Amino acid sequence: MTYHLETGAMTTASLLISLLSFLVAPESEGSKHAIQAVRRAFSTNADVFDAFEVRKNALAGLTSHDDPNVARCLLSVYRSLEEDAAALEKRRIGVVGRVRALESQKIRDELDLFRILQDQVLKLTEGLLRQKTVLWLLKNVVSDGKIPLSLRLRASRNVATGGSQAADFLESQLGRARGVEDLQVLLTTCERLAKTGLPCTDQLISLLTHKNSQVRAGAAMALARVGAPRSIEPLIAGLDREKGRINTDFARALEVLTGKTLGRSTKAWRHWFDREKSKIHRGQYTLGVGQSKVTAKPEAGYYFSIPQDGRSIIYLFDRSNSMKAVLRGEKRIDICKKELIRSLQELDGNREFNIIAFANKMDRFSTRMHKATPANIEKAITWIEGRDLQFGTSIYDALDLAFTIAGRGTFDQAYATSVDTMFLLTDGRPTVPKEPKGVRADDPERILSAVSRWNALDRIVVHTIELGKSSRKKLLSRLADENGGSYVRRQ
Repeated sequence: MTYHLETGAMTTASLLISLLSFLVAPESEGSKHAIQAVRRAFSTNADVFDAFEVRKNALAGLTSHDDPNVARCLLSVYRSLEEDAAALEKRRIGVVGRVRALESQKIRDELDLFRILQDQVLKLTEGLLRQKTVLWLLKNVVSDGKIPLSLRLRASRNVATGGSQAADFLESQLGRARGVEDLQVLLTTCERLAKTGLPCTDQLISLLTHKNSQVRAGAAMALARVGAPRSIEPLIAGLDREKGRINTDFARALEVLTGKTLGRSTKAWRHWFDREKSKIHRGQYTLGVGQSKVTAKPEAGYYFSIPQDGRSIIYLFDRSNSMKAVLRGEKRIDICKKELIRSLQELDGNREFNIIAFANKMDRFSTRMHKATPANIEKAITWIEGRDLQFGTSIYDALDLAFTIAGRGTFDQAYATSVDTMFLLTDGRPTVPKEPKGVRADDPERILSAVSRWNALDRIVVHTIELGKSSRKKLLSRLADENGGSYVRRQ
């Protein structure tokens, strides 16, 4: 399906064909009529803005229906919306920073309509609870690598309803999957199975030695939730092998699995396991329901009290005019620059970095990541010191650019990245340009939704730092929480 930006018109022949294709023996007259209403809403060539409410209301009509035909309908709609959204997103990536911010925002305004409808589809998918529907989603959505990641992951939310059939299917899929992305989706799904996933234990243990560190970490957490006693020893062995952030992930998995808080000490875990082994195998321990207290290890110092444990870091800092405000006797922008320079100087040469300074316009240190060599750090310091203040606080565009540098989890792009950490610092509410001039408030939900797609598999930890009064806490704390990071406020 092709979307024409100049006219706002959308050709929908492919969507109409795909929507017609799923109307095969619906399980109820109610779902049949609701599906037909969706077909009519999405088969019009009306302007995307004009058709938005009609389509939104038609999708809402599926709310009370739960059968495989509804799931098939939602899949078809989501994929077609993604086709249009991906084209818009690709065009927008090409113009951000190269044309007036207002022109870039016009593309985003259209993109947001598609993404809002997709979010509605995701919410409806999450509401499908019948076992027959859940199993259909597992076999036709979760395990299909051609389907957008966001939908695959959302479709796995209720996998536990699938019971032993779901566990047996996942066990077979784990044995066949080869790609890292597919394995990570399956591992997330196994984690959601919890104890129902016991048949997957041997496959999960074998993945603890996979060549990809993110697969190893995902397997560890899946084992933690599945709760099989025989997974404790392989996890302790993995804790002994792993370094850096993955070592932390294995320690957290052991604490969730056992309910014991022994941290990163392999010696302490082995001593405990040797002492309690017989009780564990007799079922005297409740496994898989613990809470971890392990925190990140500051391998390269701190940035605003947050440990720098990443190997590849992008720093994003606010250069809007409000950063000239004084905080504890010093301008916010000066506090920001001093702390950033200090933190960069703590990185060792094995780590890499990049920097984005944002206002209404984006400014980046480089188009690629750089090793933290003394020469590169000196160049970065000179660059930081030369950033002056500008108008606006476009947090969306800053994160968009950061994930473009890193690689993102959208359907139309290869989702591979070495970047594992982002630090976002700001003192203002997010804004976007408005006509004829000036700015208007941005919608925090659109920022959060976008990042959930760009970071679909949680490959990048996003930390947030707020300077000044806590008027942005809801956005910044959620952004950090939903992406495995920490939120810090300096006031």
